Amino acid sequence: MSDIKRNLEKIGKIIEEKAVEGVIEGLYRVAEESVEECPVDTGELRESMEGTVNEQTVLRGKRDGTIEKIGSKVNAINGEIGGIISYDTDYAVYQHENLTLNHPTPGTKAKYLENPLKRNEQIIINIIAKKIREGLR
Repeated sequence: MSDIKRNLEKIGKIIEEKAVEGVIEGLYRVAEESVEECPVDTGELRESMEGTVNEQTVLRGKRDGTIEKIGSKVNAINGEIGGIISYDTDYAVYQHENLTLNHPTPGTKAKYLENPLKRNEQIIINIIAKKIREGLR
């Protein structure tokens, strides 16, 4: 194998690794804001929050509104990296979509996932790009 090919493979692995780091960091940013805005009664909805990258759990919500980082190793799958934040209760969608509900806890509201994602879309792209640039230095 030529040096050029080895170097290109090495660069590809660095890019994938750093992109995964960026996706996780971006996911954490959105999850933090989302959990803050998430309606709270018992904390069950907050606790049901899970962040995954390529189907591996990397974040988990806690009843008190904090987020636990899970130290699992994540790899790109066929060169692709996907991040997902989900809430897993019977009423998560109802709480998220129903704009008429009263949320007595200050700062909590419907669209508790959609709004933080929209606010942070460009920031996440910048985080991923920065991680990749740092990895290639």
